[in-house]
Amino acid sequence: MNRLPVKPSVRPQLVHLPHPIYSASENSRVCVFVKDPARAFKDEIQDLEIPCIAKAIGFDKLKRNFHQFKDKRTLAKEYDTFLADIRVYKMLPEQLGNEFYTHKKYPVPIKVHGMSKKELQD
Repeated sequence: MNRLPVKPSVRPQLVHLPHPIYSASENSRVCVFVKDPARAFKDEIQDLEIPCIAKAIGFDKLKRNFHQFKDKRTLAKEYDTFLADIRVYKMLPEQLGNEFYTHKKYPVPIKVHGMSKKELQD
């Protein structure tokens, strides 16, 4: 019986880590790409004590304001780490272009929808 090899899944899997990957110091700047409307996410994290999140950008705003190469390069240099809502993660490589991926500024997929404020802060 001939069996075809199983392809690995490209979809990111949720893994709970006991310790953070990156240190959240006051000097590190984090940008989060979220599904629109971005205002909903900004309102959720406004009263949480997460000092490293500098900006939350909605996917439509990313497409509209960062479509030129120089804009993407400036965005990549401005922040240390990029996070992406799992709902828009698969669409980001096309929008961000080679500038992010050649400089190894891969957005880290996270789940932000359907979580309580305590879970977001942890």
